[in-house]
Amino acid sequence: MLDLNNFDIAQYAGNKALDELYKAYRIYVEPISKALANNNIHVVSYDFKENHDIDILSSNLTVRDIDVDSSDPINALHWSSYLMALREAEAKYCINAAIFFQMKMETVINDVIECNLSKKYFHEKWGHFLKSHNATPEELDYFNGYCENIYRKMRNTTIHAKQRFGIRNAELFRFPYVHKYIKFGWYSFVFLLNKTNGLNMNSEDNWLQICQSIHRIPANISAEDFCDMSILSEKMSKKHYDYINQNL
Repeated sequence: MLDLNNFDIAQYAGNKALDELYKAYRIYVEPISKALANNNIHVVSYDFKENHDIDILSSNLTVRDIDVDSSDPINALHWSSYLMALREAEAKYCINAAIFFQMKMETVINDVIECNLSKKYFHEKWGHFLKSHNATPEELDYFNGYCENIYRKMRNTTIHAKQRFGIRNAELFRFPYVHKYIKFGWYSFVFLLNKTNGLNMNSEDNWLQICQSIHRIPANISAEDFCDMSILSEKMSKKHYDYINQNL
């Protein structure tokens, strides 16, 4: 019989979260044709009649290199569709990352709290642990940032969804946003490891190692480097229909 008594749920969930985050990151940095293929988005070759757009698909250019102004207005409608499909893929990966990382955060705090705190809410458990172990204001801010943005705005709105269609706070389910606040959660996790195991790990150094050595994502990013594909898709669609309306 398979013995899963030593299966580390927290480690699995944390690794799974960062693997999903990497998939979201990859959409932005891979050649567009590869990003579409990896996310099972079928490109119909006859969609693209202009050489300029065909060159983009056959080159190493990424989503971040797409220029609305230089795109053919007819092909812009197809670009809009492909960009929206990639945006949906990004949102799915971000949902997975948020939910799995929250699983990790709940597991590790439940493993160390006193029995009399076991029925408290997630944020109360963490708050008690941090304060009872003399967390600095900055360390408290990291957890509060994680709790407000991953736990409340992302995890809760998907786990306890009030509707079948549509995502509440959909604009938050983007790689740069999820990356920022999972990083804050990781800092809190390192704090917990240090206090419960007598360690003195640097949270930023540990995050850097986890990201770059294991999960292949940058440890630090600028949100401005990651275009909002929803907005880009809307601009492409507008360019197409503006052109059509002008030529009626």
